[in-house]
Amino acid sequence: MHLLASFPLILFAVFGKIFKNNHNPAHNAILGAAVLLGSIFVSLGIYIFVFRFVLRRKVSFEHHGTLRRFSKPAFWLFLIAATMSAFPAFRFNAGIQSATEHALHICLLLCVGWLLVASVYAVEDLLVRRYDMSAADNLAARRDLMEFYVQAPWILGGSKYKAWAQVEAIASRNALQGNLARAIYWRDLNRPTLAAREFRKVLESKPQQAAPYFQVADFYEDLRKPAEMEAAIRDVSLIVPNDPRVDYYSAVADVMKGQELAKAESDLKKYLAKTPPRNDFPPHASAHDWLGRIYEIKGNKEQAIKQYQSALSLSPDNRVAQQGLKRLDAN
Repeated sequence: MHLLASFPLILFAVFGKIFKNNHNPAHNAILGAAVLLGSIFVSLGIYIFVFRFVLRRKVSFEHHGTLRRFSKPAFWLFLIAATMSAFPAFRFNAGIQSATEHALHICLLLCVGWLLVASVYAVEDLLVRRYDMSAADNLAARRDLMEFYVQAPWILGGSKYKAWAQVEAIASRNALQGNLARAIYWRDLNRPTLAAREFRKVLESKPQQAAPYFQVADFYEDLRKPAEMEAAIRDVSLIVPNDPRVDYYSAVADVMKGQELAKAESDLKKYLAKTPPRNDFPPHASAHDWLGRIYEIKGNKEQAIKQYQSALSLSPDNRVAQQGLKRLDAN
């Protein structure tokens, strides 16, 4: 890129020596065209070297399709960069100069956006290539892809229709996982009523694995519905009675109801002390949030502030802790 930036300056100096009368429009046009062609030649040379020789030899053949997603936006990015670097050589008047530079900057931003979109589709390619989507038992990969389609904005590859296609593919292979996928789909689209309907179907199917029950409990924790949480925890406690998540969700339900706060406090402290942070477990920041709420109910302002501050130290964007500190007028 240093070569690309310096090459127009070299050409400008050379042709400037040739055409002494730099104020002559014809000479400026010839000089600008020469610098532009030289810049394009250098930029395309760099592009061909990088994409045709270096990357194609370094990247395995199965990933060449992914590489092609980047090649077109990169081509135009190099071309626009060359034009921008050579444009001053034309010495247009201020109005034309400003308007053209503005247009080139817009094109540059569009190319960068194109590259970002290509990056998202490249990730999708890698997911699809990594997992055999035709395998009947490959439900986790399909669900990951479904969540990606739901959560990503459309400009980055998100699509509710693609997400729903994955939901239906999961449901056709496994009814329980299909209900879970539908529930997560509606939850991520902020449709809690439809999500709750699917989560109820999950509980009614009486799964033999613990994970679905904990997903139901997590959903109802967000909705602040302790009765539904307790139903899920009651069933899962028969499968994994010693799982620390049972104590966590039971404690949360008690705090929501304002009952058995001493036991809830003990269970949450035990969860924090004995359970290492894991992606598939409730975050420690949430346990501190609920401890803060317990102390707030009890009127122990100092301890409540400490717990909310601990939650914020683990999760700086934690709105529950922020609101708790605001209620307690804590700086």
